Amino acid sequence: MDEQQMAEWMKFASPTEEHDYLKCLEGSWKANVKMWMDPAAPPMESTGTMTSRLILGGRFLQSDFVGDPSPKGDFAGMAIDGYDRINQKYVGSWMDTMGTGWMVFGGKADGNVRTMMCDFTDPGGNKQKMKGVTTIVNNDEYRYESFLQSPQGEFKNMEVVYKR
Repeated sequence: MDEQQMAEWMKFASPTEEHDYLKCLEGSWKANVKMWMDPAAPPMESTGTMTSRLILGGRFLQSDFVGDPSPKGDFAGMAIDGYDRINQKYVGSWMDTMGTGWMVFGGKADGNVRTMMCDFTDPGGNKQKMKGVTTIVNNDEYRYESFLQSPQGEFKNMEVVYKR
């Protein structure tokens, strides 16, 4: 690798203003969760905590979620989020104790709202599309909403409100 190639590599290896979005999500959060399995039914509600920290020199955000114990069992999940400068998009992954696969997201931010798309396979073997929207409300609150895509349209299947 010559000097010019190395300079280009280093340029794309450094965090930028897009990474500032991730900084806003850093910290310890209390979570109030609502999940809709059927858009016509009332949501299931639960609580938990999210602890998020910047890793690898501020390039990525690692988030660890722990659901409060419930009769349905313990729940834990982990996300890694970042901004891919080369492909100019936010990227993220999610994995949890409800399965052995992981979800991979990609998308854009517009101001305080980041919208990410994901293709995944549900436990029944069905291909699914999901949109995840993260909105920073203020320094002490943010909201995550997910929407399942189907031939019948889009429906909100989850909302998590995070507060410090």
